[in-house]
Amino acid sequence: AEARSELFNEQIIQAIERLEPLTVKEIKVSPAVGKVGLLCLSDFHAGSEFVVKGLYDEVVNKFDFEIMKDRLWRLIGMIEADDIVVDELVVACLGDYLENILRISSLNKLREPVVETTIKFAEFLSTWLVELHNRLEVPITLVSVGGNHDICRPLTTKITQPEENMGKIIVELIKLRIKDCQGIKVEDYTDFAVKTIKSTNIMFTHGEDKDLATTIEYFANLYNIDLDEIYAGHLHSFESKTIGMSDVGNRMIYRVGSICGLDPFSKQLRKAARPSAYFATYTDEGHGWSKDYILG
Repeated sequence: AEARSELFNEQIIQAIERLEPLTVKEIKVSPAVGKVGLLCLSDFHAGSEFVVKGLYDEVVNKFDFEIMKDRLWRLIGMIEADDIVVDELVVACLGDYLENILRISSLNKLREPVVETTIKFAEFLSTWLVELHNRLEVPITLVSVGGNHDICRPLTTKITQPEENMGKIIVELIKLRIKDCQGIKVEDYTDFAVKTIKSTNIMFTHGEDKDLATTIEYFANLYNIDLDEIYAGHLHSFESKTIGMSDVGNRMIYRVGSICGLDPFSKQLRKAARPSAYFATYTDEGHGWSKDYILG
């Protein structure tokens, strides 16, 4: 079993190394403006394919891999159109990269094996990051956390090994694909990430916890750190809420919308929102301009 696993990993690496290398264009260094951008993406659910209809049999949301790609390509153009000027950009992927086989209903939405989707998604996201870097002309750092749909587990069983997450494979594949691309940094996969952007300490998580205020308090006490904000996805809808005060303003919770949008499961839970991504800028004074980009 170990030999088969090692051979599988070696074949993936060899397949990636045979691909044409991705390249980034050289960026002319512009005068610093004192701003850092944060782009949050969540709930891609790659591999899923579905149509959600409304009360009058109208199509409320349609989704597949090509639609996901189109939404992300259009997102770059939407950011460009706003002419946002920052010194660097943090891209935070908040989990559920894949649909995976989380429940019986997942089988109805999958159109190819999960491993194939994993490789295809990692290749697309690598290409997309290079294009984002080349068109916005800023250095990019990728921060990644895993989601519940990314966890490897037998169908209908409880989660016993949350660290066994396909998000790790996706991040490692992206590292291999853009290892020679100066200007794009890929940070290690983690279940929870904490990053300081300018003067603001930010936690990133997928967000299965119902009470994110308790989550941010727990980790602040556990690691003896000040946390000003927490970003999460999971609910396929976006909202923000103040939960107190911090040194740089209010202590905030941000729920980020999904790339896939309303799906049959979220419709069943009566949770509905348009597919979206979130962009914010940060200065030494804290959280600045922000926008939810509606993608469909």
